[in-house]
Formats: sequence, structure tokens, C-alpha cells
Amino acid sequence: MKKIFVTLFTLFVLLTPLFAEHRFQLAWDKDCYSFLKEEKGPVITAGFYLYPIHGEGGALTYSFEFPSNNNFHCLLGCSTGWDWWGFIMTANAGCLINLVDTENFNLDLQFLTKFGFIMHLYNQFSLDCIISHKDDKAFFYGTGIHNTFRMVRFLNASPEVSSYKLADQIGFQLFCGFVF
Repeated sequence: MKKIFVTLFTLFVLLTPLFAEHRFQLAWDKDCYSFLKEEKGPVITAGFYLYPIHGEGGALTYSFEFPSNNNFHCLLGCSTGWDWWGFIMTANAGCLINLVDTENFNLDLQFLTKFGFIMHLYNQFSLDCIISHKDDKAFFYGTGIHNTFRMVRFLNASPEVSSYKLADQIGFQLFCGFVF
């Protein structure tokens, strides 16, 4: 029974790309509100930022959209990009919900969570509105809001001296992408 399940699951994974959609999305992130804490020094800062130097970042995201006959689609993929702490590489999962489907355009709502631990701990939740036009359904664009949590721990010679730095930011993102 176990071999049959593994064989069917493997067959499903191998055949799914034939009838599903692949999504590439390039995003630019802007953090508007930040909460920073460092253990090494008693520094806790919170602030509202709109000037263009603070917290820029972006990512190239690939998502595999599982096929579905209804307006709810599951997404699974990965991302790579940068933020003001450096390079990020994440796994992502989420869902895509079709809200409006007219003759001229589609309006979708995308919920995506990203989790990564290469270089530093990274976790982001985003809620995005996606617009695609009927004449060119392969291209889409949109905007959304996100909440990002980052943490890095600095190890020294002894565990008693180690320190950490963490940040929690709320912001928005602009993106465009391609579906094939």
C-alpha cells in the first residue's frame, strides 16, 4: 500500500507541470514602519519611514500554481532577492483567489508567505492585488502590503557573549510578473 501511494504521488508531481501554470514575479519592497531590537545594546527603535533609503528590497519569486476548477488556487515555490540586511533565499506557499473576472481584466487576491533561513532568519506575509488583462493574460502587475520579520544571531567565542538583532517591518510592494 505504501509503494502504491508513493508511486501515485510521484506520478502526480511529475505530471502536474503539464497542466498547471508557472508564475514569475519581480517585486520591489518598501518598508514604512519598522521595529528594531538589538540584544548587544539596549536599543529598541520604532518609527515610520517614507524616505527612500530605509528598508528597500526586492525579490524574484517563482510559484507553481496547482490546477483547480474553482476560483481558489494553491501556490508553492521559492524566492531569491535582497533586503537591507543582504541576500535572501526563501521557500514560499500561499493561495490565489479570483475576485473579479470580466471581459477586459481579471482581479485576483494573492496571499503569500515566505520563509528562509540562509544568511539570516526571514519570514514575510504579503497580501497582494493582482491585475491581468484579457488581451495579454500572461502579463500581470499589482501592489500589496507585507509584514516582514528578520533576525540574525551573532556567535562569539563563548555562548554567554553572543548577541542578536531582529526587525519587524510593515510596508508595501509593487510587482509585475509573467504566467506561462
